[in-house]
Amino acid sequence: MLRRRGKNKGLIRDFSSRNGLAQAHRQLFQQLSQQLPEATGRICAISSASSGEGRSTLALNLAHTAARESNKPVLLIDADTEAPSLHSAFDLSPGPGLSDVATGKAEIDGVYSRNGFSAS
Repeated sequence: MLRRRGKNKGLIRDFSSRNGLAQAHRQLFQQLSQQLPEATGRICAISSASSGEGRSTLALNLAHTAARESNKPVLLIDADTEAPSLHSAFDLSPGPGLSDVATGKAEIDGVYSRNGFSAS
């Protein structure tokens, strides 16, 4: 089941073994975990050719799955400079972001927010 309104829009809520969508994200996380070296930090980029293909929803749910499965903090960066949307999934106002840090207009400490996913 996906939650479509309010906080964490598009976030998988039902992580039961019967939920095919949750199972697909777990399998993707497990495959990425095996392929990406832990010693250097695991970095994964989600991209697509066109808007509306589900990049943000995939990134949100993959980050949620990674946090649940590894019990470790996960850094999720919205690098979509044309239409950033992850802030709305966490009920945050749009503000300075990655491009502002890259161009020296903002400091890194002022552009990130700590959010926790619930374990359920």
